[in-house]
Amino acid sequence: MTSRKITHQQYQHLSQLVLADGNVDDQEIQQINRLFDAVQTGRIKVLG
Repeated sequence: MTSRKITHQQYQHLSQLVLADGNVDDQEIQQINRLFDAVQTGRIKVLG
């Protein structure tokens, strides 16, 4: 993530990993929220 860009495929893979076991703990929620905030504010770009 140092390039501040992820591909759509990487984004989908991350989503699958997060949802794989059906359990998301507090730390994972915080990390996910930070990632989504970065995407929404343009600090990380999802490439098509």
